[in-house]
Amino acid sequence: MGRLISNNTMRNLIIVCLVFVSGLVQGQKTSGRIIYETSRDIAKTLAKAKFLSKEEKDRESETMKNWFSQKTKYALNFTEKKSFYTFENQQETTEDGSFNYTHDDLYLTRDFEKGTYFDYQNVLGKTYIVEDSLNAYNWKIMNDVKDVAGYICMKALAYDALKDQKIEAWFCTDFVTSSGPDRFYGLPGVILEVTLDDGAYVISALSVDTNSALEYPKLPKKVKGKKINTTGYSKIIADYIKQSEAMHRLPWWLY
Repeated sequence: MGRLISNNTMRNLIIVCLVFVSGLVQGQKTSGRIIYETSRDIAKTLAKAKFLSKEEKDRESETMKNWFSQKTKYALNFTEKKSFYTFENQQETTEDGSFNYTHDDLYLTRDFEKGTYFDYQNVLGKTYIVEDSLNAYNWKIMNDVKDVAGYICMKALAYDALKDQKIEAWFCTDFVTSSGPDRFYGLPGVILEVTLDDGAYVISALSVDTNSALEYPKLPKKVKGKKINTTGYSKIIADYIKQSEAMHRLPWWLY
């Protein structure tokens, strides 16, 4: 005798089918520009700091609350074969208008046709040029769906063992690309939202413009930085986490 399917399961299956059919009917998009905004939850971030007492967490929350309230916007330009991710504006002003600041260098490029990436960025106060082969997360696609920036998206889960982070991504199959914000990619559609550690850090799409062509990185005339590969980058992160734990400090830079 066959197993009965619950109403919720059947509903999810129907919606998933509609998501794929919708993309085929409307015609999948091959290029565009997406603006994302980040948000942070200090309480959920501090929840991972087992070495801190409640009083210490309260102190950290008070000290870091202004930093955590600041939201930053990023832009992802993509085609079917390439993507480029950076700050929407290199110079910004705090929400209260009291302080102007310039972001550190951040140019993340992905070449899906060649299977390579080139990143020019500031990592913990030092500039690096990171080049290597693409290596996406081991995604598990779920049945859940939701609307992000006006697009029906499917849910996918992954785990970053190096950073000890749970990753939840929402991707849309209306786009012929496997790109996404920051270092998240490798799904059958563009990633429009990423949540780390149950909401400690969220990157969510605000707007999607499918009329924009890919704008290639405008790197400085003289690109200076130490050249490393994925292994070298991972070692920098691992050493930072180890040092933070030894000093009983949360590795804030990971968010």
